[in-house]
Amino acid sequence: MEFEYFFGAIYLFFINAVFISFSSYLIVRYLKIPFKEYRDSKKLLRTKIVIATFVILVAVPSFFIFFSVIKDVRLNKNLNKFVSEEIQSDNIKVIEWKYIPKKNDVNLLNVYVVGTKLTNAKRDSLNILLVNFGIENTKINISQLSDEKGMEYLKSELKTGFLEEFKINQKTELENQKDSLLRKLKVDSVQLVLISNDIKLFYPEIENIGFSQNYYTALLYNDSNEIKNIPIFTIQWNKNLSNDKMKSKQQVLYAYLKSKTSSDTVQVINFK
Repeated sequence: MEFEYFFGAIYLFFINAVFISFSSYLIVRYLKIPFKEYRDSKKLLRTKIVIATFVILVAVPSFFIFFSVIKDVRLNKNLNKFVSEEIQSDNIKVIEWKYIPKKNDVNLLNVYVVGTKLTNAKRDSLNILLVNFGIENTKINISQLSDEKGMEYLKSELKTGFLEEFKINQKTELENQKDSLLRKLKVDSVQLVLISNDIKLFYPEIENIGFSQNYYTALLYNDSNEIKNIPIFTIQWNKNLSNDKMKSKQQVLYAYLKSKTSSDTVQVINFK
């Protein structure tokens, strides 16, 4: 658990409740609704002091948080201005910058750039110019993608980006293949019904017909994951039909099935 966020959320809830209560009190006083009668004036004064003290104690940290946020916003604005005006140029492109605050040490401003190589004199002058932008106790660490640090940064970014893109592309490709197979299965069912109706008319010697698609990818021959298929028909002939007649009809049937499937290759398994 991140206790910093947890206690921050609790404080935000608490301070909202306090200010809502305090706002209600001010409205009640504005409407001049009479006070509860206190016989003891000292008790009334003590109650007012307790309420005022409580509100002040709760409100004070919020002012520190407010000024801290304002300070961070101003710092980020100055950093952006410094990077765009002093580092970014026609010959130098800033890829990314990161500000790393240190409590007991000098803060770091890591800047990753490409382009013309920066001289040591230029780097020293940039450190001096930081003060002019209201950025104090900070040291610039410039890494160009041509040097060792820059290459390490580039490799890590490319590796992360590549893995993310690879996962997305792989998921999309699998979903597309799944949808393609489902569409083909629906087409296969319709196709089998049409072929069966024709065979009943022209080949009464055939008792049963089966149909399937043999899907495969030629991984050994190319780098593509394209799915290919070969239509496979299983034909059960009448047992009383002679082998010679069956062979003669098989050639005609093969040509018919090939034309119906619009495929270059059709596999037909005949049996009785």
